[in-house]
Amino acid sequence: MKTKSLFLLTTFASIFLILQNIPAQDYNTWGLPDGALLRLGKGRISGNAAFSPDSTRLAVAGAIGIWIYDARPGKVTELDLLTGHTGQVTAVAFSPNGNTIVSGSSDGTVRLWDVVTGQQIAILEGDNADATCLAFSPDGNTVATGSGSWDRFGPSVRLWDIPTRKQKSIFKHTETVNSIAFSPDGNTLASCDSEQVLLWDTRTGVNRTLQPEHNQEILKVAFSLDGKTIATGSWDETVKLWDVITGNHKITIEAENKLGIQNFVFAPDGKTIATTGNKNVRIWDANTGKLKITFKGPAADGFFIAYSPDGKTLATICDGHIVQLWDTQTANHRATIKGHTDSVESIVYSPDGNTIATVNPREHTYLWNVSTGQQQAIFPASDMSITSLVFTPDGNNIITGGWFENLRSWEIPTPLQQTNTIKSKSILISYYMGIKSMVYSPDGNYIAFGRRNATLGLWKPGIDKKIVTLKGHIDEVNSVAVSPDSTTLASGGDDNYVMLWDVQTKRRIATLRGHTSDVKSVAFSPDGTILASVSFDRTARLWNTQTAKQIRLIKAQKLHFTSVVFSNDGNILVLGNEDGTVQIWNPHTGIQIATLKGHWRSWMVGVSAVVFSPNGDTIASGGYDGTVLLWKIR
Repeated sequence: MKTKSLFLLTTFASIFLILQNIPAQDYNTWGLPDGALLRLGKGRISGNAAFSPDSTRLAVAGAIGIWIYDARPGKVTELDLLTGHTGQVTAVAFSPNGNTIVSGSSDGTVRLWDVVTGQQIAILEGDNADATCLAFSPDGNTVATGSGSWDRFGPSVRLWDIPTRKQKSIFKHTETVNSIAFSPDGNTLASCDSEQVLLWDTRTGVNRTLQPEHNQEILKVAFSLDGKTIATGSWDETVKLWDVITGNHKITIEAENKLGIQNFVFAPDGKTIATTGNKNVRIWDANTGKLKITFKGPAADGFFIAYSPDGKTLATICDGHIVQLWDTQTANHRATIKGHTDSVESIVYSPDGNTIATVNPREHTYLWNVSTGQQQAIFPASDMSITSLVFTPDGNNIITGGWFENLRSWEIPTPLQQTNTIKSKSILISYYMGIKSMVYSPDGNYIAFGRRNATLGLWKPGIDKKIVTLKGHIDEVNSVAVSPDSTTLASGGDDNYVMLWDVQTKRRIATLRGHTSDVKSVAFSPDGTILASVSFDRTARLWNTQTAKQIRLIKAQKLHFTSVVFSNDGNILVLGNEDGTVQIWNPHTGIQIATLKGHWRSWMVGVSAVVFSPNGDTIASGGYDGTVLLWKIR
């Protein structure tokens, strides 16, 4: 663990970002960027999982790096986080001798890592391309990587020579390469895109085509242990086995009653095939296609599955953020690796500042301990996704809304513990208008909503039985803010407009024009005289709330701003950016003070939310990498 400090010299104050001393075994401090205090969550699982040759270690491709776990029975725990990629890791594999890990990333590089030290050994030299998949050759001297249509050469397969660490061959595909696999003798490389499987002679580069008769996109290809059979998996939820020499179809593995197959892997002995899909893990006879075992335990679904080389363990990635380990001897669930989280789209502090709630509409909502970084509780998964929430002023309850969800009240357990699942206390009001943002007024009298149907909502909990609707926008309202005195609302929408509203009269005060694309976030200064807004037009704009005139324009150097917040004293403006940075600005001079780098930009966006702690000494930033970083300001 490293102790780091970052000094930000400003025209009005000195800001110090410091890293506190935290026990080394706490993974929340591993691989932190300069100036970060703590990390909440391990980030999204952005690629596959791979076992070491001795079956004791599991490497998981994540949005912030490569997580290494002890995979031994009864000893499952975090061991290391390998960081160095500047984009999410898309694929990982161990070398046959177990000494090296190779990784591909959305940053366009392929890297080698020392398994013992965790240090980066090299970046392989050649044409950069985001790796969609990769594999080591059986002799460990070659790595093959697949890429997509964004590759400047088009979709392709590259071969990299490990002794020289240079690219040696490139094979062209017509569509994004979904999977690659070496034959046991290393002389043939199989690669598949959505429509075809190509078999390449690794020595000459000559290929022949295998035409699997799947009804939907081909997702994966794999060789049997003897190299005589090749298996293909597809979105049509079947696994088909083919003769490598003749290309003839042998058998089809298909679950009865449309139970589904999402992914598959050959057992190390080649006699069986394990599949995952529709919340089940199953073992099938590779010769007959007959179902042998259905595993017992927690539901398992998802695209990634891995067999340990000793054949005793299966690893499956469920819902994109949970790793399940299964005992193949007893067919029982063995362990769950938690802590990975999908993209963070909203962050809310509790009134006392001790707890942070993170929201992701596609996944769960979590509560985190700000001091330790540990997950304290989880909201149960629901078909009606939570998109926004607020703490009640006393901090004892949470009110949530969603795309199609009722407004609900949730009681926060005391004390909060990791095992807690938050229980719904009551449905406050039936409401199906699609909430995109939600905020409690500072005086605690009402909640304001921004909605998908281009309206705002005002509601007084415990008093009103219905929501007052404010009309004026002509497209979705992405963000809503309340002035410090609770008398004025601000809203920003996909119609490019920022609007001010009088809470008492329920009328629009002004429409602030200037943005040329979707307005994503708005925030009032502490004295209410300035409103900040950010847009996809790559600008942040400051407005005088009395005159409704623009007083300052800030242009993004890269990509666009996604979120905005003022410090408690109004002397700092914090902007989240799509490039993954948190930017510190002086709102009075328009001078940028510092850039905090820590979130990795995924295929979607980098930083999605920024917020100050109630006492004003910490910034929390959330990203689509699935983490929240805390930055201490003193």
